[in-house]
Amino acid sequence: MAARLFSLAVTGLVCLLICSSSITARSQNEPKILTIEKVMKVWKGREEQIKTARIRWTWNETVTRTMMESLHREGDRKPSVDLLRPGICTVTLDGQKMRYEYEGQTWSRTEGEMRPRAFIATFNGTSYAYSSLKNAVTDHPEVTITGERATREIQYVSLAPLWSSLRFSLLEKSAFSIMSFIPANRTTTIQGRECQEFVSPPQANGVQEHMFIDVGRENQMVRRTTQLSDGVAILSIDIAYQPHSLIGWVPKSWEYVSRNVKGVTLTSGRCQVEELVINPDVQPEVFEPVLPPGARVVDVTSGREMHYGILPDGSKGKPLDGTRRIVEYAELYPKPSSSIWLSRYLLPAIAISLFMVAVLSLILIRHRLRTRPPATNQHE
Repeated sequence: MAARLFSLAVTGLVCLLICSSSITARSQNEPKILTIEKVMKVWKGREEQIKTARIRWTWNETVTRTMMESLHREGDRKPSVDLLRPGICTVTLDGQKMRYEYEGQTWSRTEGEMRPRAFIATFNGTSYAYSSLKNAVTDHPEVTITGERATREIQYVSLAPLWSSLRFSLLEKSAFSIMSFIPANRTTTIQGRECQEFVSPPQANGVQEHMFIDVGRENQMVRRTTQLSDGVAILSIDIAYQPHSLIGWVPKSWEYVSRNVKGVTLTSGRCQVEELVINPDVQPEVFEPVLPPGARVVDVTSGREMHYGILPDGSKGKPLDGTRRIVEYAELYPKPSSSIWLSRYLLPAIAISLFMVAVLSLILIRHRLRTRPPATNQHE
């Protein structure tokens, strides 16, 4: 009897060990499900390590004729081929402050050719400024100063990899709502690595966002797509990374493609990082609005649309309220009236001229007196 009980006990223990090992093996083989909360935690932790940053990259974008046709207005001159727009971009970060610089080219609808394009967008923590330094529309700089909500450059597709990698807080300010994503419970091989897929709930029009996370590289986002209900990807971004001694992995390059609802390509671009510096010294004035002389400035931070020019010495001209009327550029730089010109320039010039004539006359008189021969007495 005792031997039988001992045999049953041994058998039960063996079964328990087998079941336990089976469960353990199954749990080890099953992929670990990463939650969006864990992704955000890693992204926020990475941002805490990056107090300041400066990133410079090349941006080569192709704009197809299909895209140009969709933007065409009557009277515009259209390109005969797809447009290649090369450019250089630089982003400087300090906490929530941002400066984004672009210098490249754009198509002139009136001239029918590529023209220089340059702008600087800044956010100093309270207000946003967009300074168009070179454009194909006006021959002078245009500056717009608005509130925090108007930081449209944050939403540029070409900047998305920087926010997910370096500034999660700025990603939250863009139209990319990461909190809506949930695990798709499947993995995809991207760039030879297993990545976990996240999806957002489909919108009313059938649009759904997909995000792919490389768990082995500190939860970096390696792909993002926006798809229609029929599977057409109207936007896709692929990001490649390189190792960094301080924060693990940073963007090396990224490519994107945008398409219309028929799947026809509208734009495509490739960005290649040329320089990436973590925690450099950055001066606060870097994030202030750029106001070049001769610019038209439109400031709506007060609740009204105030226009003013920037004088040659860098000071602001007289502000004009454009809330309910159109302010012409010439109004910001009025020409001096004849009376002002007379009192400011002509009269001083006349006074100086008269003074110089008087001085020269005195000099001439003295010279003649000194050189005049002495008088003789004719009665002697």
